[in-house]
Amino acid sequence: QTCALPISLVRLESEGLVRRVPNSATFVEDFSPLDFLEMYSMRLALEPLAARLSASEAGAPLIARLHRICEQMTQHTKAEDWAKLDRTDYQFHYTILKASQHQRLIRSYENCHIAVTGFREGYAHLRASSPDATAREHLRIIDALERRDPARAEIASHDHVHHSLRMIEKHLGIRLQDLSRLRNLETELHDSKASIGIHTKAKRLNKRAATSLTLTTR
Repeated sequence: QTCALPISLVRLESEGLVRRVPNSATFVEDFSPLDFLEMYSMRLALEPLAARLSASEAGAPLIARLHRICEQMTQHTKAEDWAKLDRTDYQFHYTILKASQHQRLIRSYENCHIAVTGFREGYAHLRASSPDATAREHLRIIDALERRDPARAEIASHDHVHHSLRMIEKHLGIRLQDLSRLRNLETELHDSKASIGIHTKAKRLNKRAATSLTLTTR
């Protein structure tokens, strides 16, 4: 029991949720818009593959569960309860992930913290999307799974996530294709600030040294 907290902090740090400063404290990581875009875009890499794998063995229980979740999503949409809608949407896709039985794929999905992106971004992708269009996209995925058509399930999942990603990009004002350039600019800015900080510290040390020398000669 006494080791639970340190172990948990190590895990959170490895997942990028907290940051430990030597000889100081542990801080909850403050994600930037670029971080959120990266986290959300991982859906595009993981969910289509999960849908393809799940389609091969998709049975009646899975299909029935996905239909029930879709019904809940419709209710939350009508009530404009974006928090519940976001959680239910995540549940829909996570159910398909679990059905794939691909353990490393599931862990990768969990470690991307996709579940927090909607909350932190004010559910922008849900507010901006057409409820009818979103419902059709989910039903299209279910239909492909029910037909046990891996290729169709993969395409349906990709199209759905791609559409949601466009909404996230529009809300953030940045595009995934610009990620590399923006990360380079971010690094240059960080290096510039670090250089200024070192230069300022050196000037202070030199000033103190000069003051000390003056006092000594007196």
